[in-house]
Amino acid sequence: MQLPTKTPSEIEAEEWLFFLPLAQDNFLTFRWARFHRIYLFLAVVITQFCAGTMYSMMSLSKRLGVCFNAPHEVNYGLFVGCAFMAFVAALSGPAIERHGPRWSMCVGIVLLTFGMVISQIAVAVTSLIILYLGCIISSIGFGYLMIISVATCQKWCPDLRGTVTGVAIAGFGLGGGSWNYFYDFYLKLHEARLNSLFLVCIGIMLPPLILSAMIMRTPPPTFRAKGLDMHGIASAKAPPPRYVQDEYLHVGMTLVNYNLIEEGTERQYYEQVKALSLLQCIASTDFFCLYLAFAATAAPSLAAYALFNSSNGNYNAIEWFNMTKSEVKYVSDCGFLTSSLSRLFVPILSDILVRVFYANPAFARKLILVVLLLIATITFLIFSNDLNDGYPSLLHLTIAIKLVSGGGASLIVCILADMYGVYNVGTMYGLILTSWSFGLVIVGLTIPSTAEAFVSEVHALFFIALTGLILMVFVRTNSRDRFYQGYRLTIWGKVVIDIPFIRSEVKMEQVVLDDEPPTWISNRSSGFWFFQYWHLRIPSKTPIELAGELSLIAFPSPFGRDGEFAVVPWPRFSRWYLLFTSFLTQCCCGSIFGYPALSNALDVLFLGNITSHHAVLLNIFIAMSTTIGATVFLVGPAIERRAPRISYCFGCIFVIVGQLIAHIAVLTRYQALLIAGHGVISAIGYGILLLSSISTVQKWFPDYRGISTTSCMLGIGVGVMIWTAIYNYFAFIPSILSPKPQLHNIFLFSFGVIIPVFLFGLIVIRSPPPSFLVNDMDMHAIAVDPMLPSTASIHNEFVSTGRTLVNYNFIRSGSALGVQLRALTLAQCILSLDFLLLYIAFIASSLPGIVVTSRLNDLSMRIYYEKNFKNTIAQNASIATLLGLLFAPCMSDFICRIFEIRAAPVRLTSFTIGLLAQCILSFLVASALQDQNLYGFEWSLLLMAFACGCNLGIVPCFLADMYGVYNMGSMYGIILTGYSVNVLVAAGLLNQSHLEDPNQLATSLYGMIYLLIISWILTWFIRTSTQDQFFPGYQITIWGRIIIQVHSHSANNIHYEEETSYFQLDTSFIQLPPPPPPRRLLN
Repeated sequence: MQLPTKTPSEIEAEEWLFFLPLAQDNFLTFRWARFHRIYLFLAVVITQFCAGTMYSMMSLSKRLGVCFNAPHEVNYGLFVGCAFMAFVAALSGPAIERHGPRWSMCVGIVLLTFGMVISQIAVAVTSLIILYLGCIISSIGFGYLMIISVATCQKWCPDLRGTVTGVAIAGFGLGGGSWNYFYDFYLKLHEARLNSLFLVCIGIMLPPLILSAMIMRTPPPTFRAKGLDMHGIASAKAPPPRYVQDEYLHVGMTLVNYNLIEEGTERQYYEQVKALSLLQCIASTDFFCLYLAFAATAAPSLAAYALFNSSNGNYNAIEWFNMTKSEVKYVSDCGFLTSSLSRLFVPILSDILVRVFYANPAFARKLILVVLLLIATITFLIFSNDLNDGYPSLLHLTIAIKLVSGGGASLIVCILADMYGVYNVGTMYGLILTSWSFGLVIVGLTIPSTAEAFVSEVHALFFIALTGLILMVFVRTNSRDRFYQGYRLTIWGKVVIDIPFIRSEVKMEQVVLDDEPPTWISNRSSGFWFFQYWHLRIPSKTPIELAGELSLIAFPSPFGRDGEFAVVPWPRFSRWYLLFTSFLTQCCCGSIFGYPALSNALDVLFLGNITSHHAVLLNIFIAMSTTIGATVFLVGPAIERRAPRISYCFGCIFVIVGQLIAHIAVLTRYQALLIAGHGVISAIGYGILLLSSISTVQKWFPDYRGISTTSCMLGIGVGVMIWTAIYNYFAFIPSILSPKPQLHNIFLFSFGVIIPVFLFGLIVIRSPPPSFLVNDMDMHAIAVDPMLPSTASIHNEFVSTGRTLVNYNFIRSGSALGVQLRALTLAQCILSLDFLLLYIAFIASSLPGIVVTSRLNDLSMRIYYEKNFKNTIAQNASIATLLGLLFAPCMSDFICRIFEIRAAPVRLTSFTIGLLAQCILSFLVASALQDQNLYGFEWSLLLMAFACGCNLGIVPCFLADMYGVYNMGSMYGIILTGYSVNVLVAAGLLNQSHLEDPNQLATSLYGMIYLLIISWILTWFIRTSTQDQFFPGYQITIWGRIIIQVHSHSANNIHYEEETSYFQLDTSFIQLPPPPPPRRLLN
């Protein structure tokens, strides 16, 4: 392919949504709407939706077979048409890239219209030959439309490639199902409507397709999206577009090795090539392996077609496995729903991996494809010998098949774009589709006729999936391997396979070293990306953004340019709006912990009876605790790297999607869907919302850090109580055998509550500007001091390079304070001994309260036999916990303000006192349990709940004081994993019936007391002095006297800085220069 360049007139005309080309490079523009890529994405979805008609043509085979009195011949014609669609898609790629998307869309529309008209004529004259001709021509048109839409959208979405592709491919799947329903509806009244069906389809599809053709275009050379060009290369690190066009694209080298041009080393000269042509990409071993792997994901879906194929008027599944028609319909609907959701969310998940973990996009998507193939392999291995129970096995088999095939269909587009570039993706996607066409033809010709034949087919699918899984190991995503002159496979930085080809054969692609190699570097690193993820680099705000955020209602304009904001001038923004929003958000997060109120109703709905340990609720809580723990552990750095509105938006999307899936689970009584929706997807969203709201509030309230934290933590507690009352209301079951009508409305009500809160939060949430000051202190609670450098200097020297915890005392003093560091990275804070000790102490502090509360109802009934007392003491314990959340942070703020004491020592002292109180109160609770002392049990339990609330509320404030507002979110997320572990421990203990015995639980409490005592001792070794905290090693000072001092093994090699220098940090470690001259002070 030799790609032409655009003229200046064409580039200028394409700035408008609608324009028409005239003669001699002139264009007629309609200047009432400017072009935006969102319009193009909508056009792509519409085109894919219309292209789904080809897939739904299979549902017409029975009616066409009756019309032509030749059912088998009609099937063959449709299969041949599908085969032609893929082959034409594969062959049309170069023509599409040469002539542009508008020309290709017009060709596809003309062929589709012509083919549909011929097919309608064939129905009218009942001619199979004309029907074959119509199927072939319309299939060619469908192939053009599929490829041009996919290839064009890949050029416009380098920042959200998976998301846009998922929406587009989901449109194709949704189109197939929608056209099926349309055909059934249209032909339901009278079969004679078949004589006008194809013309009606043309009348429906033609207007939106023509409109989409007018919108389609390729990006201009200056196109940038989120700092990336169309190839996904950062604009500051990419070569000039003109250079790439002249040197490579103009001569057919459409896949450029940007990493090689960046490095330009001697070794790369001999091992790698600068660029590859389309033919070289097609002939590569990676594409061969991808081709077979995609066939392994597509084959199961084609095989499942046999289950729902009609034979003698009945579905094959009815005759083979003794299923009812309603069961077959339910399995089919579940499969369609799973396929649609996987097409949409699997590529979105790959985008999340890329954005959150800064992973190589091709590697992240390859990893997900491997997981899909692994699911297929395990599924076929399990069900190849276990299809005798009919409906349950086929339901799970169908869901797994549709998950793999749907996810693979959309994910393969992203992989091809990442590996082979946006110019080659159309052709290579067309070639990949030929494997689907081959499979469709083979399945159509060899549909199993018995249950035994279908089981044998499942056996064969196991080996196909296993083969695809093995071949994916040999797909190379590392650019150094893919552009190697031969075959080389590198795993974890180690070369596993190295087969060089004859270098003399490489001519045009050989590297010519420049005298002055470029200085720009790659924005993706193939190694150590996980460590880089924990190395924060906080971006700065643009002047437009700072000006816009002065108003309360201000958000990025979807149609603006250069980061323009849509602003409502009144009212002005105030940080108290944000505090109120965070409180409401935390109340919504509390809904996920109110589910115990639904325990009985969920058991009856999904299991038919109430179980002793509430099995459904236990499964949800295990999934929820694990997911929230993993989420809050991982998303902290991602939240800080981007604006809080972005993370908040992601959290809202996850919550809403999860609640929608949970609602579907209640309607369908499918327990696994409820666990996936509420226990996994919603839990991810709530974890993101929890961290993004509390970390943002900490930045706005340096003067009231304890009170702001109390507001957030109190929101969770109040939310749990409110949502528990709501769930109790909806779970009220007049007849225990029919809980379903009441549960229907729970998630609908939840939508009505959380969506307004989320919309308000998206408008309000934002981070402070660099010039933010309140009560003479900045967001870091550092008082205004002329001895300190400006905020911009701090950002440029430390924050922008990843050192997010600055030693302000050292900078302010300008004198020798011992061997100290100027700043620390997030990774260094996480790996510090202080944080490890705090983590252990937090786990010990929260464990007794969780275990005792989980058995509170059973213990109350066991000891006192009074139901009313059971409810009263449970409510009192919740209130005591809320009072503790309120008391400790507010009291610590009061002490700091009145006595002008540093906050960190005050909060550590509060936490230490709380631990000591828990030791004593746990002993009193255990004694009261053994003695069955009503008065002692009640008051000791309430005081212990109060102490637990105090420690739970003081920890976020302490983290912000110790590790700074940029690190607080990530470290609080890691701390919360300890709470999730304790919830899992409590869930495990719930299955142990001996804990219902007060004496046995008292014995367990005595064991926890030892853990509390050890943790209380460890808190004395947590350092709050900056002189100790920034010491390279471990040093603890009490009353100005050094008690412990242990130098790190590299302390003697740490560089003594000059005034104009600072530490050079890599991902998470200090680079150690040679030792300094003797007696030279750190300045």
